[in-house]
Amino acid sequence: MDFADEHLDGIDDPLLMLLKGHLIVERLLHDILAESVTNTRNDENLGFFRTMSRVRALYPIIGNTSPSDSDRFWASIEALNQLRNRMAHRLDHGDIGSLLNQLLILDDPSVTSLSDKAFLPPLSRTIGFLLAGLATIRAAVPQRDGA
Repeated sequence: MDFADEHLDGIDDPLLMLLKGHLIVERLLHDILAESVTNTRNDENLGFFRTMSRVRALYPIIGNTSPSDSDRFWASIEALNQLRNRMAHRLDHGDIGSLLNQLLILDDPSVTSLSDKAFLPPLSRTIGFLLAGLATIRAAVPQRDGA
């Protein structure tokens, strides 16, 4: 996970944090899927949502959390993807308040824009939380013989 620190350290723009955090979450999801199944020949080109759905199907519960906490974790990853898609594919991203609430718990509920610097600390904590959850999953992946 050193690569996550390397890519996220020093970012002071919430939008850049969102985009880079999304890329790192996606990379970890692909890594987990590749390590979990033997035939990943066709999985390399899966998009974020399909990769996340497959990993979630394999690991619906994160570590020793409750099913509801695990559901919240996966809902946060889905919200991260939806936010990233809005930022990447729409000039007018519309009301993102519900996605922000699904992604994280804000220190200040009035923060509704990714351009607001007050969004950076809770987003950073949330990205860290998601990366820690994915690291927990990755650590639970059974080692293959000869690996």
